[in-house]
Amino acid sequence: MTRHSFSFTGNAKEYFGIWIVNLFLSVITIGIYTAWAKVRRVRYFYGNTHLDGHNFEYHANPKSILIGRIIVLGFLLLLNVLSAITPFALLLLVPYLIAFPWIINKSMRFNARVTSYRNIRFNFAGSYWRAAGVFILLPLAFLALLVAVVSLVSFLLIGSELNGGLLSRGAQTGLIVIGVVVGLVTFCVLAPLMSKLSSNYIGNNLSFGAANFSTNAKFKPMLGNFFITLLFALVAGAVLAFVGNFIGAILGNAGLFDLVGIPEDARDGNDAMTGGLVFSGIGGY
Repeated sequence: MTRHSFSFTGNAKEYFGIWIVNLFLSVITIGIYTAWAKVRRVRYFYGNTHLDGHNFEYHANPKSILIGRIIVLGFLLLLNVLSAITPFALLLLVPYLIAFPWIINKSMRFNARVTSYRNIRFNFAGSYWRAAGVFILLPLAFLALLVAVVSLVSFLLIGSELNGGLLSRGAQTGLIVIGVVVGLVTFCVLAPLMSKLSSNYIGNNLSFGAANFSTNAKFKPMLGNFFITLLFALVAGAVLAFVGNFIGAILGNAGLFDLVGIPEDARDGNDAMTGGLVFSGIGGY
């Protein structure tokens, strides 16, 4: 069986020109142009992605994308306005959750059908209940488990305090540790498991012409990738905090906080911490 590798012929200079124009037009049109920006961006990447000497094509209509975004924005605005008027506005989330699997399938089908290779279109044929199981029921089950454990721990701790401390400090600490561990395990299992199941669901329901795709993503590689990403995020956060505090200490000793107008009472006598918060926030941009 002959194997063919993907190749990409785009470059940063070309893409920067597309990106800066998309950004400018999106800003001056108050976001309306973002639909056309997406089509331009995806067409650039698809047109420069080659397999066996042929590139992919993207046929989406920007107007269809814009209409979909307007509907979503309208729903969010309605929810925001109603939530300021009545607490029952959150009930609008119920029909949204019911429709969510249909929305996912519709979105996947749209993106597949507007993609072609050698003039043959892709397609997606997911089912409502499988999408509901992967994207709603499973996360809700894990969330219910987490809420149950946290509620039980809180109930025991509060009950102990109200009844004169029936639980020793050691027992209370143990309950807190159990709650934290269960929460972390739930999160660390749910994230890669969701990635595995969603990848398999999407991959096994995609087709190219009359040929169906077959996907069998494994949990262990997903778990490994999740922990690598989590570790990288923790290290990056620690480095950013350290650098921010270091720069803050320098600025504090140099008296530059007075120059930029940070009041004395906002520093609480700790220029290093203030500078760390300021520069950690700036570092995010």
